[in-house]
Amino acid sequence: MTDIDIVEELRRDIWRPFVEAYANRDVEAFGALHAPDLIRAEAASGWAGGLDEYVERVGAFFADMTAKDADLRIAFRFGEHVTSGEVASERGVYQIVMAVPGEQELTFYGRFHTFARKAGGRWRIVVDHDTDRDVGEDDFYGAGQGAAP
Repeated sequence: MTDIDIVEELRRDIWRPFVEAYANRDVEAFGALHAPDLIRAEAASGWAGGLDEYVERVGAFFADMTAKDADLRIAFRFGEHVTSGEVASERGVYQIVMAVPGEQELTFYGRFHTFARKAGGRWRIVVDHDTDRDVGEDDFYGAGQGAAP
C-alpha cells in the first residue's frame, strides 16, 4: 500500500467523518473516531486527558451550539503526512466557524498534530494535540491540502 492509499484511508476513516460529526454536532460519531486509550492535549487551555473527558468536553460544546441553533463547521488543511503501514502522524491547521443566529459569525484557527493507528481495518486517532497559538487565516489557507467531506 502506498502513502497515497494510506492518506486516502485516513481521510475516509477519520477526517471526513470528523467534519460530518462536527457539522451534525454528533458526539457519539465524534467519539468513535478516537481510540479508547486516546491521549488528548489542548495547549491553549492547558488541559490534557483521555477519551471520556474529551468526549464530555466536546459534548458540552456541541450541546451549547445545538441550544443556540448554531451552524458549526470545521475544516482541515494538512502540511504533513508521515505513514508507515498501520501508524500515521499528521500535522496541519484547522478552521472552526460558528454561526449563531442573530450574532456575528466567529472563525477560529488552530494547529493540530495527531497520531493514528489502524486496528481491525479502521484508522482511529490515538494521540491528538492542538493549539491556537500563533495561527491565523493565512496559516490555514497556506497549509497544504484540505480534507474535503
